[in-house]
Amino acid sequence: PIYRTKHFLRGLFMYSVVKLNRCTMEGTVDGEKVTGTAYLQRIGMNNPCLPWFWGVLHFADGSILKYFFPHVSTAIFRTDPAQRMPGHERLWFPAKREMEFYHAPTGTLHTFKRGTVERHDRENGMPVFDITFKSPTKDLTVTIDSYAHTHWRFRGKHPLVPINDLYYNEYPVRVTNLSFTCGGREVTLADTGPGAGNAEHTWGGLF
Repeated sequence: PIYRTKHFLRGLFMYSVVKLNRCTMEGTVDGEKVTGTAYLQRIGMNNPCLPWFWGVLHFADGSILKYFFPHVSTAIFRTDPAQRMPGHERLWFPAKREMEFYHAPTGTLHTFKRGTVERHDRENGMPVFDITFKSPTKDLTVTIDSYAHTHWRFRGKHPLVPINDLYYNEYPVRVTNLSFTCGGREVTLADTGPGAGNAEHTWGGLF
């Protein structure tokens, strides 16, 4: 397990996380036994929340991909749970970038300096996310396709604060495309095997 905690403004705000990036799991779904892998985390925070994109993907060969992009955009003013992403929200500015790709066959953890996420909605409203990571010596692109959706609404304790609702959306996803290049070598889904995971897209905010 990984534990991380950080304090801001001399302890006025804080953030902590405990996470397990990959573990085996087994269970029962509709009476049928299933096995697979899972990502587990517990987050505690006392600080303002911006919109974010987040995701974790597991691959058959043991590789793991993660990203986190809290950002500033007009999405912070949205006050409804509408599924589709309005065009004006497609321009966003990352407040932070976290991008990792652990390549299990070589035991190497790759991090990246720059990256972005683009969301495209299918006719049924379910999103497809195109994600790009870049560094001077390596590049990664991955496309993930969602097949289900659930969401929660969080409301702050202070009703007079204008930005007081956070809509937290989760999407189970399948990986439909992967290309990772480093040192003249390319890794694709043909190498890693199938990939699946979970993606988050939030809007609104809490202050």
